[in-house]
Amino acid sequence: MVAKKPRVVVVGAGVAGLAAACRLCAAGADRFEVAVVEAGARAGGRVLTAEFAGHRVEMGATWAVRPTPAGATAGEANKELEEIEEALLAMHINRERTDTSADDLSALDLAAEGEYRDFPGEHVTIPSGYSRVVDHLVAALPPGTVRFGLRLHRLDWSEAPVRLHFADGAPVIAADHVILTVSLGVLKASLGGKDASAAGAIAFDPPLPQFKREAVARLGFGVVNKLFMEVEPAAEAPEPEGGGGQPPEFPFLHMAFRGHVSQIPWWMRGTESICPVHAGSRVALAWFAGREAAHLESLPDDEVVRGVNATLDSFLPGPPRWRVKRVKRSGWASDPLFLGSYSYVAVGSSGEDLDRMAEPLPRGPAAADGRAPPPRVLFAGEATHRTYYSTTHAAYLSGVREAERLLQHYH
Repeated sequence: MVAKKPRVVVVGAGVAGLAAACRLCAAGADRFEVAVVEAGARAGGRVLTAEFAGHRVEMGATWAVRPTPAGATAGEANKELEEIEEALLAMHINRERTDTSADDLSALDLAAEGEYRDFPGEHVTIPSGYSRVVDHLVAALPPGTVRFGLRLHRLDWSEAPVRLHFADGAPVIAADHVILTVSLGVLKASLGGKDASAAGAIAFDPPLPQFKREAVARLGFGVVNKLFMEVEPAAEAPEPEGGGGQPPEFPFLHMAFRGHVSQIPWWMRGTESICPVHAGSRVALAWFAGREAAHLESLPDDEVVRGVNATLDSFLPGPPRWRVKRVKRSGWASDPLFLGSYSYVAVGSSGEDLDRMAEPLPRGPAAADGRAPPPRVLFAGEATHRTYYSTTHAAYLSGVREAERLLQHYH
């Protein structure tokens, strides 16, 4: 008689979920029955490559390692230099807000932030698009492993097998183990116990235990959005210095806002720079975090275009030099499958909360033979990695970690 293979259902086809599924499948077809259920219509999660103005642009994850923010520039006593210092400080604050996703830097626990580690290696982008990495992960799985359009509505983990209930009346799926890779934003929306009426929320039955709920509540989860702009020289733009008929290149602008300029909308003051996506490109990029990032999602395109043009006119001397033709922006805060961008260690939380996020359920004493109770619900994702949280490599490593946990359980 052939022994039944444990059935593992991975919730979420982002990098964490795909990494877990790939590791389990690589262990051998005879070890596990693996399925990945994804609420959306695509794989990748917060990795999303799009086409815009002839470019591949990254709406979400961009590089393997986040940049380290620079320190604020010291000023001198006279009023003019104080204004410059304040503008530079605001610029660096905006960069730090983008790096961490925190709306207000006072929300960061700086002691716990010290546990964060840059992943060894060079900061790189992928010319063909970050989504190609996702494509390779999906291609490594047996055909039919990933199923789309299945949004988890309720997770009944009261006993084995775990039962997954989906929205829109899809059939219930039973599993020996569930690897849950939804975002911290979705988990925060799910803290209302069995009430899954909130957009994107999951009802846990029984509710998540207190240690898990408290970790979810204490950790921060912010919003960072990107604004891509197709730019062209203004009709009245002066001939670039040197002439020669060469087309002008859009400059790299550090947005050190000095004083109040009424034409610049408040949300534009939340960006640290506007820069071409690569040298000579006519596509420019600006990053936004917190309130400004969320507000950006609500604006019509024409208002965004006007706001950016007013900002460019204020920063570049003389007659208007550049005009924005059209824009494309991300919208992670309003997407019910994510409800934000990435995690940070907030005041009142600690690295221990990231460890608690990674603990499987049920949590209980070891059996007489020393074995831990069978893990019914396992957790992966960037918000479950103590040192690399907020990054794509944290998501990948956490998925592998949970797959290894199951492999060790059946060792």
